[in-house]
Amino acid sequence: MSRISTDLTGLVMLLVLVVLLAGTALGGQGKGEAPRHVIYLHGRIVQDRQSARPEHPQFGYYELERILAAFRDRGFVVTGEIRPKNASVSDAADRVVAQVRELLASGVPADHITVVGASMGAGIALVASARLRNPDVRFCILGACLSSNVEQMLADTGKGPVGHVLVVRESSDQFTKDCADWKPEEFPSTDRNCRYSDGVSVSRTDH
Repeated sequence: MSRISTDLTGLVMLLVLVVLLAGTALGGQGKGEAPRHVIYLHGRIVQDRQSARPEHPQFGYYELERILAAFRDRGFVVTGEIRPKNASVSDAADRVVAQVRELLASGVPADHITVVGASMGAGIALVASARLRNPDVRFCILGACLSSNVEQMLADTGKGPVGHVLVVRESSDQFTKDCADWKPEEFPSTDRNCRYSDGVSVSRTDH
């Protein structure tokens, strides 16, 4: 279940993130530049309910269409399809890999592609980054713990994420509040082609 944008506060956080991305190499589109692409990966509830606006009794509505519109309004070319109900994380990651490779084959530069994943989508994005192994593709991980996810990936496959990775967590998020700080030196097996930024709320700390 994703907490990012289940209510107005979450949507505002996402809009701030879009502005933050627009001012960095991670995303946004300057005047006269080639279009930049966002692949948005939603949380579990959207997949489970097969709805773009499912309601959770505690967290409220997941506003998928408003999220996608926020990116489009900022100039991104956006893909944000609802995953099949029976799709696994591995299946979904393969789909993302195929989408990114299709964009690359069409001539889109790797640094003009940003994969944004929220909650379950964040896990999918990390797996996709490890499979793509492209150091220039951008990944935004929302509402997930970077240190625990990378640790699990290394234990399962021996491969960590590759690319530019920005992690954003809400300081009030009960699901990631105990997340250990990201310390690259504790993960010597992570790929050197991965550049991480791990922050709480929308703060960033470059490593």
